[in-house]
Amino acid sequence: MSAQFNPSESNTHRAYLQAVLDNIPQGIIIFDSAGKVTKINNQAIAFLGIESGTDVISMPFSQFAKYLFPGNTDDTIEQKTQLVRQHKQGMLEFQLPSEKVFEARFGPVDGDGMMISLCDVTQNKTMQRRAETARQAAEGANKAKSEFLAMMSHELRTPMNAVLGMAGLLAKSDLDHEQSENVKTLLDAGDVLMSVLNDILDLSKIEAGKLQVENIDVDIRHVMRKLERLWRPNIEDKGLNFLVKIDDDVPSAIKGDPVRIRQILFNLLSNATKFTDQGEVVINVSAKPVSTSETQIIIEVRDTGIGMSEEQQGRLFSTFEQADGSITRRFGGTGLGLAISRQLAHLMKGDITVRSTPNVGTTFTLMLNTKTAPVQVQKKPQSNTQGKALNKGVRILAVEDNPINQRVLASFLRPVGGEVSWAGHGEEALKMAAIAQYDVILMDIQMPVMDGLTATKALRAGTSQNADTPIIAMTANAMLGDRETCLAAGMYDYISKPIDPRALYTAIARAASVSRARHKEPKQHMA
Repeated sequence: MSAQFNPSESNTHRAYLQAVLDNIPQGIIIFDSAGKVTKINNQAIAFLGIESGTDVISMPFSQFAKYLFPGNTDDTIEQKTQLVRQHKQGMLEFQLPSEKVFEARFGPVDGDGMMISLCDVTQNKTMQRRAETARQAAEGANKAKSEFLAMMSHELRTPMNAVLGMAGLLAKSDLDHEQSENVKTLLDAGDVLMSVLNDILDLSKIEAGKLQVENIDVDIRHVMRKLERLWRPNIEDKGLNFLVKIDDDVPSAIKGDPVRIRQILFNLLSNATKFTDQGEVVINVSAKPVSTSETQIIIEVRDTGIGMSEEQQGRLFSTFEQADGSITRRFGGTGLGLAISRQLAHLMKGDITVRSTPNVGTTFTLMLNTKTAPVQVQKKPQSNTQGKALNKGVRILAVEDNPINQRVLASFLRPVGGEVSWAGHGEEALKMAAIAQYDVILMDIQMPVMDGLTATKALRAGTSQNADTPIIAMTANAMLGDRETCLAAGMYDYISKPIDPRALYTAIARAASVSRARHKEPKQHMA
């Protein structure tokens, strides 16, 4: 079908317009001031599927609209017609029965006339739909990954609790030199495995926006002294010099998260030691005042190791990336440490940068914008109270379903003394709590029959003599903000698996002191 024009136009003008209109990719329809079609090109006829032989010249818009809005009811077509007549400028999108999608842009022309240009956007819309489908699939995969890691956290930490717990107890027993070295190797390997697990879990927490940082008083000099004591033997065993320098103007105390600061510096020192065969590892700590109450702490970790090129530095902080693929084979590692360290620094309103030269060395710089904190003298009466609480024989109800973990926990609880009763799930714990008074309840979270959260809520809602007994959560699931969930359910404290015996003893002593203080309170009687 050829392009259609008003017969009254001159042949020359008509031929000229036909040549122009037939050589542009858009479909063009022009209406006069009366709203009737005066021109339409071949692209528009093809786009709209107008049958051969159909004469649309002089057709009013209200009738022509059936081609623009096929499948619409007469009322809908009339509404859209009125919309176009009122505005005479804008854009409409419509889809034909062929599933092709068109964009119709309309605007004024030749006084009160109007022109509509049609553009086939089917391919763009298809790409957008595919991109949206891919985005939804990626979000679903990311959610599934987080849920998988949450479950794996529990499944891995449960046996690791037994492995590290029993190995720790074995290390304290009467062993010969060879046995002692074997147990030490077992503990070291377990610590490495826990470090890898913690890196993966931290990454998932960060991606889910669930990792929180503390803002408490931190003695930065104490942090550095502890790091120096821990790392000096490892670094000097490689024949390297180890220096720690702290400027005099560094504040005695700052506000921050000591655990996360140590975690970052552990990663940086680990890399510096791993990639340096000769020379030195140096830590420089300095401060730059930002305001009367704010200071920027600058911690540089410098080594004389293998160094990196600019291209390698550009990939260094990417998740699961190593500066060089061969590094994984030669030195090991997940490629998560630096990525997590930078994200932790960002959470603490800081950053990590790197400067490096191949075969010369590398300097990582941790910058933290912190508030200075007043220096406080630490007091220790609480530890005395805790010691007394443990020495008096605390009554404990331990709720744990895993037989291996029961044996580990029993070994940990022997030094506490007192009486320990056992329950295999939450429902059994509620029955025991109804007939005997306890000072502390140790509650696992994931258990058959009744889980720990449900049991805690039921105990708190009841009227038994243990309705207000402090409950300490013991959980291998360190992924999903469990501490807040446990406290919200009515628990007093939270320790994660693998269980640190020192953390366990501190939590029990603190809870026992609270419990006994409550028992001494005078009973209130209603008149």
